[in-house]
Amino acid sequence: MLNRNLFIPIIALFFLTVCLILGTPFEFKIEQEDTIATLVQCFLVVIFFAIVVYFSKKITRRLLKIAIITVTSFLGILYILNGIWISLILTSNYHPMWQDLIVYENKSGTKIIKQWRRTSGSIYDYRTQRIIADYGSFKVFIPANPDNLEGVWKVNQIEKNIIEEINFTKKK
Repeated sequence: MLNRNLFIPIIALFFLTVCLILGTPFEFKIEQEDTIATLVQCFLVVIFFAIVVYFSKKITRRLLKIAIITVTSFLGILYILNGIWISLILTSNYHPMWQDLIVYENKSGTKIIKQWRRTSGSIYDYRTQRIIADYGSFKVFIPANPDNLEGVWKVNQIEKNIIEEINFTKKK
């Protein structure tokens, strides 16, 4: 059985790793709300790293302590680089926001949204998300793959202003 001094840092590192890979499952459409949410998320990341450091100091086994500190340092470097990028975005006059490209919706109400944003200069980001909850200016989502769609879906291509129903089962 893992003791508390080892269990808490492992759980916190797992959480930090998942958040780094998947990103945050929230989207705010209003720039000021997005900025505040981003700063709160950065603060929470710092707290998680502080928890990991605090509990890793209490680990008695030298090899485990070195392993936890190594993983923490590696994740810390990645988060610092991410933080630099975020601070450049937040402090510039141009605050890139996600824009919907294509909205897929089936008869049961499941929505998948393909989005893009112009992050900087000629750098563009794309993502596809399955909407779990939509509150207008605030969305909760998880990553999705539109290539795995089955059945009849209403497809709204926003830029082309085309709405059509597509049966993805027949296409395969």
